[in-house]
Amino acid sequence: MGSGGSGTLGLCLCRLVYSLDTNHVAVSQGLDMKKWWVAFVDALPRRLVLLDVGARGGLQRPWSMLQRGVYQILVEPDPDEAAELEESLRSEDGQVVQHALWNDQVLLPLYLTANRRCSSVFRPNFRLLDQFPESDRFKVEGQVSLETRRVDDLVDSGLMRPPDFAKIDTQGADLAVLSGGRRTFSKELVGLEVEVEFARLYEGQPLFTDIDKFVSKELGLELWDIRKTYWKYRGGEVLGGPKGRLVHGDALYFRPIDSLKTWFDSLGPDAAREKLALLVMSACAYGYADFALAAVEVSQAADFLSSSEVERLKGVLHKYGRGFRPLANGHAALYIVLDTVARIFKPSHHGWASIGQDLGSRRRGAFWT
Repeated sequence: MGSGGSGTLGLCLCRLVYSLDTNHVAVSQGLDMKKWWVAFVDALPRRLVLLDVGARGGLQRPWSMLQRGVYQILVEPDPDEAAELEESLRSEDGQVVQHALWNDQVLLPLYLTANRRCSSVFRPNFRLLDQFPESDRFKVEGQVSLETRRVDDLVDSGLMRPPDFAKIDTQGADLAVLSGGRRTFSKELVGLEVEVEFARLYEGQPLFTDIDKFVSKELGLELWDIRKTYWKYRGGEVLGGPKGRLVHGDALYFRPIDSLKTWFDSLGPDAAREKLALLVMSACAYGYADFALAAVEVSQAADFLSSSEVERLKGVLHKYGRGFRPLANGHAALYIVLDTVARIFKPSHHGWASIGQDLGSRRRGAFWT
């Protein structure tokens, strides 16, 4: 990877184009996408800084497949889980932050539940939870106090690098985390993946509408996709179809195209080139080659890439984004049949909880799904 220093970014971006362009055969034939991503990551001006808040279990898709191109900031207040993360993470690949993040520096209670993945700074809302199966996993078994920190304070003090992309999953505390990093996130983020709730699993927690309003108004990002999770009511697990009530999910946000030029201009040419490369990486990671292409075209208008650089990048993205489609407009009748079969065999959690499609799109060989 390039050093990312001033004066080398234009060279790094050219190297990015060249490295990807030389791998176009594998991409166009739908063969070795791993090879394409290795070339992409190796040609980046620097690693993408990923802030993963609620990092239990380590990196998840799509970032797990791009690990060598990512500097990980794993935030996990659970001491045992934080220790496991530190053992599996080399110092040059990232850092583990053993703090709870919030919108202020305070002492908060963490309610430890039977299933530790359900632990939260908010009490479980059993008026709702008891309507669904397996609510006992939310039973509070203990309580500890957490000293919280703000993202803005950690970045300002040099304890944490400014993130390029944030993934936040904190069982109800997501809005407070975002609020505590308002200045950093609004300036630095190319994208955001955040857990959202459509029903109050915890007492007093914010819902999707609260988070969406904040992210749009305060951070300057716009909604791209939602991966939805559905629950079926207790006693009716085998009744009806696989889809129950929409309860929670994960929302994906990116910078709006019509704001990119203003954002690039505010960063300056060198930083704008860096952010463009990382934005293209993030968009392609989630399968949005069209958005990456549009961002490259905006960069030409912002006048920090030459026409030849823009045209070569566009060519690379066209090769990456093309897939095999036997029918350009699909086939409605065939789709209904295959979709019905797929829903019949759709996996679920004990028949009552199911998850919708992944965020974005995924390339499987020559096909996009």
